[in-house]
Amino acid sequence: MLGFVDPKGLTLGARGGWSDSKVVCTLYMPHVVERQLAASGQEVEFAGRTSTFRVRGVLVSTSSLASLSAQAKFNVRDDEGRNASPGAADFRRSRIVFPRTDTSHIDDVLQLLCRDSTLDHLLAVSATLFDNSAYFTPSGEVEHDLALRHQESPLSESEFVAAVICYYLRPDSKGHHGAWASKNRRRQLMDYTSDGKWRFGGEKVSDIRDHGTPCEDSWKHKHKAGKVRGGTGEG
Repeated sequence: MLGFVDPKGLTLGARGGWSDSKVVCTLYMPHVVERQLAASGQEVEFAGRTSTFRVRGVLVSTSSLASLSAQAKFNVRDDEGRNASPGAADFRRSRIVFPRTDTSHIDDVLQLLCRDSTLDHLLAVSATLFDNSAYFTPSGEVEHDLALRHQESPLSESEFVAAVICYYLRPDSKGHHGAWASKNRRRQLMDYTSDGKWRFGGEKVSDIRDHGTPCEDSWKHKHKAGKVRGGTGEG
């Protein structure tokens, strides 16, 4: 594993917020690099053992938590879709930690370098979606929503990454990520039902309101082929 730790003043040093190049390079680009290495079959041999190459990074903010939390560019969405100021736990999930006088933040840094989170998985999926040579079959609500987002909005990679962080970084009270995204998809299905856009037949709005997999169902109705080509999103 290659780990890198970068001390940065992010109040002014990351003017773009979640879409800033420093943030994107730390959170997202390691997954792009891993895909490229995997595609070329490169492995690492150490002490006679062959391992898969892995790279992860952490930003150690020299700006205070209070300073960053007050910046609208780092806002996240709560489970009702409202803008919210991120707390220390949110920043930690985004691989940003704050130094402490007792140096206990070093444990956080080491854990982030060694252990992936839900956000890491989402960013790895995002890297696949932007890989024109890859074929991607979404699995579960989160992956279906990301695939739909990739097709619906012509965003750059950095803009897409920023949107993923904003909408998925903060879990709901049950620890689920992307609660607001699912609510949005459920509302879309309700609109489609009332407008007859999907020809749902006998399904009622109440059926959709209680639907457990709105993202997956939206995907199935939009893409009958099942597979999506990364980058273009074409089946």
